[in-house]
Amino acid sequence: MRIVPFIIGTVLTVALVFALNKRWGSVPALGKFLSPQTGFWQNAEACGEDKDEDFVFSNLQGKVDVFLDEQLVPHVFA
Repeated sequence: MRIVPFIIGTVLTVALVFALNKRWGSVPALGKFLSPQTGFWQNAEACGEDKDEDFVFSNLQGKVDVFLDEQLVPHVFA
């Protein structure tokens, strides 16, 4: 009886691979779009990455602090 779940899982996997790599009417193939190597996931940023940087500009006359919030929106304090 252990072979039945294996066969069902294999058939579902093959069906999903086929369905996601086939164009369905005007909908493009979603397999490449969802791929972690070539799709939109490759642009995701790593969690917990330190984003602190120090820059020195010779034309700057005062102190400026730029903070990035959780959604990477810059907040400038000058």
